[in-house]
Amino acid sequence: MPPAPAWPGGNRKRLLGTGVYIEPIKLLTVFSPEQFEIFVLQWIEGHLSKNYCEVQWRGGANDKGRDVIGWINDSSSSPRKCDIYQCKHYDAPLSPDEFWKELAKLCHYTFIKDYPVPNNYYIVTAKGVGNTLQDLIDAPLKLKQELIAKWDKKCEGKAGKGIPGPLTGALKQWVEDFDFSIIKTISPSRLINEHSNTRFHEFVFGIAIKERAPAVKPPKEIDSTKEVLYIKCLLEAYGDHTKSSTFKIEDFTLFPHLEKHFARTRVSFYSVETLKEFVRDNYTNNKHFDDLLEHFDSGIYHSYCRPCADGYVRLLDVCNSAVQLSVDSSVLKSQLSPDDRAGMCHHLANEGRITTWV
Repeated sequence: MPPAPAWPGGNRKRLLGTGVYIEPIKLLTVFSPEQFEIFVLQWIEGHLSKNYCEVQWRGGANDKGRDVIGWINDSSSSPRKCDIYQCKHYDAPLSPDEFWKELAKLCHYTFIKDYPVPNNYYIVTAKGVGNTLQDLIDAPLKLKQELIAKWDKKCEGKAGKGIPGPLTGALKQWVEDFDFSIIKTISPSRLINEHSNTRFHEFVFGIAIKERAPAVKPPKEIDSTKEVLYIKCLLEAYGDHTKSSTFKIEDFTLFPHLEKHFARTRVSFYSVETLKEFVRDNYTNNKHFDDLLEHFDSGIYHSYCRPCADGYVRLLDVCNSAVQLSVDSSVLKSQLSPDDRAGMCHHLANEGRITTWV
């Protein structure tokens, strides 16, 4: 399945925390018709892709009433099966008068075998379907009767190269035999809810950011499940600084400045733990945190490689570089504190991406 086209414009200001968040149900109504069709493509690609072997965007001139086609089997199959999605982005809920010609297209073009009768014909709207049209869709026989009654006045010559009229002969028989129970609607709320499961959702709608919780304080005892590697690197750096090959926590009594640094380092480490929880609570995956960690990994590289008197001095230099590192491109920019920035260095050590400060 080809990927949905790039979103034109997007909602990046809200992602970066520099704009006002707009509820998706409201933002949906101000999309352009093209944006709305792309949005539907994203929904199909991200949420319904397992249903189709191919999806085609056919909106525009001469679309024959098929904005999007989801092909269920490949082109070598006969008969070929599909679902059709007809997108409508109007200023009000869809009325019957606005849709008779689309139903006429469906009947006409399937009658002349331009495309097969779909398994399902979905009406996808930005403001929903009005009660009158929905009542007709819920009663397929009545919908058929109304279409036949309205055909000559509402449909003839109204679409594409012209819907034939008056409705007579074989075409009329085709309409009378047509199964209008395939006509279904997709509500805006369902569309948004299912789109939220796709990789596109954050970029289109942004995020309503929750307030970040205060940083977790380090426990009195070192957590042997999460603090092993970075503390090992710390003690090694302290040993290099004090010329001790076996520096231990008990040695802090001789070096109070290192004990103070050690305590501050644990604060920084747990500050980043709080940031990770914030990302998990607000975003669909951890990509934003992972990208930020990668950014720090690259940003401190040259500082890490500079010659230093000892491992402790290198650690201080690298953390200072991290505190000053630009993160303008990160979604998390507004959330970062100095403790987070220094803590990123220790998380890199805890993941084994920095193996020593010496």
